[in-house]
Amino acid sequence: MSSVFLLAVLFVLLLLALLVNAFLSKREGKPAFLFGYSLLWVQTESMEPTISARSYILVHASDGRDLPDGTVITYISRDESSPVCGSLVTHRILSHDAAGYHTKGDHTASHPDPVPVVPSDIVAVYVTNLPVLSVLGRIFASPVGLILTLAFFSPRPLFFTFPTSFRL
Repeated sequence: MSSVFLLAVLFVLLLLALLVNAFLSKREGKPAFLFGYSLLWVQTESMEPTISARSYILVHASDGRDLPDGTVITYISRDESSPVCGSLVTHRILSHDAAGYHTKGDHTASHPDPVPVVPSDIVAVYVTNLPVLSVLGRIFASPVGLILTLAFFSPRPLFFTFPTSFRL
């Protein structure tokens, strides 16, 4: 077994572990971290052009302390007037003061978030976009894409069964 093949298998297993981790974290409402990292699915365009809507990002766990302005963070929203209250939000730190971090999405139509983010609500710091996983995520998000993917990767085709021999 070549070392390149072994590395490829390990890489695929790591990606699968991160994907499972992302799905489990979505179910629990907060990220589950593997080696300090987690995958998150960004649903809205509030961070475009930095982060596209409906895409995966890689984040690193953070205690929320001593973050510089300009850092992109993921935090639990405590804005009770917002429909995303209690959910994870990924926005950029504009400034900070004694009340906490003041954040805003990068999209030009975004407005500064009305409630400052306290360090204890920050769960992660943005690392990078994951474009290949984002494309796969978009495929799996559609019912047709999921059916086609299952049909393609099925050990036996789902819709067609071919006889092994013909009898007359």
